[in-house]
Amino acid sequence: MASNLASSKPVILKNVRLQWGDLFTAASGEVNGKATTPKFKAVALFERDSEAAATAKAALLEAATALWGANAVSVVQNISSNSKAVRDGNSKLMDDGSVNPQFKDLLFISAGNKSKPQVVAPKTHDGKFVTLTEEGRGFVNGLDVTDSVGYVLKAPYRGCYVNLKVQFVAGKAFKAGSGEMIPNQVYAKLEAVQFLRDGEAFGAGPTSAEGFGDEEVSMETVETGELF
Repeated sequence: MASNLASSKPVILKNVRLQWGDLFTAASGEVNGKATTPKFKAVALFERDSEAAATAKAALLEAATALWGANAVSVVQNISSNSKAVRDGNSKLMDDGSVNPQFKDLLFISAGNKSKPQVVAPKTHDGKFVTLTEEGRGFVNGLDVTDSVGYVLKAPYRGCYVNLKVQFVAGKAFKAGSGEMIPNQVYAKLEAVQFLRDGEAFGAGPTSAEGFGDEEVSMETVETGELF
């Protein structure tokens, strides 16, 4: 029996801007008046012509092709926006009908996971990833290395830039146990987040990290056919 799911290889979307992040505590949402299962989540923004956009498009198609074969492009084009991990930012509207300025003319990805993603610092310490806490402390093998890494550690916040490790998963439409029809979809599974650099904060304001490289950091703040 053929599978109803197919995945891409994990990919890293580099230099994307974190618009929202439930990275340390899982949060539940609401669909059709019903609370959803709590998940860790990241929403990130990137330019349409960026490396991240090309990487995301290729991985999304990889998952879709593994499931729908030669029909993948047609299927993806006909999947509703809310059922695709990568979306057009101009579809995010304010209450008055105008485009949300945070999303305007950009693409964005929404990725989630029931399991906590690994959140890591820009550089490794003694060859090992530095896992970040919500308070901005850094740990390696359970030991606090915050004061010995040689630069200021920061937890990812809304508006900063990150590298995002995700895996795209394509799923065929099916009927849920509740009787609700779940449409064709291509969602993104959040695996890890690497703080990259500061950005202007939005509002008030962790799987495996394998694949991330060391990023250049300093002691100071760093300046800063359509499928979707």
